[in-house]
Amino acid sequence: MSPQNRNRNLVDGERILARVGLHPAVFLYPAMGLITGVLVGVFFHWIVGAAILFLCLYPVTDALIRFKTTSLILTDRRVIIEYGFFNRDLIQFRLDKIESAFLEAPLWGRFLGFATVNIRGTGAGRVPVVFVRDGDAFVRAVEARLLAAEKQGKGSSE
Repeated sequence: MSPQNRNRNLVDGERILARVGLHPAVFLYPAMGLITGVLVGVFFHWIVGAAILFLCLYPVTDALIRFKTTSLILTDRRVIIEYGFFNRDLIQFRLDKIESAFLEAPLWGRFLGFATVNIRGTGAGRVPVVFVRDGDAFVRAVEARLLAAEKQGKGSSE
């Protein structure tokens, strides 16, 4: 997805503060299936190995589509989550409607540099996005923006 397509969702005067996509680790599970298919084909029976490889086509394609089309965008007004190819989904949270942004980072995710980013909004519940590259930096940017907006709101009401 080109930056021009991503920018069409922005309102006039809105600035992008942070943008992240998915980490290549999204291919780990499909790669394990492909390796299993090759090993079974070489050491057991080639037909069974070919069947496993055929069954891995969907997970590999799904991972490729998710890797290419998923992005999290923080602007000065909202958080935008875009994903999907055939059915393009767009989830938007205004900053004043976000309750929290938090991170779930498994041990191997911390070593490889990915995590699950969770955005919890008023009335929307929790929206998790898995295998996010530099998820900790994105969550820090969201939290910093929320704190800045909160301080700005308190300063104007006093």
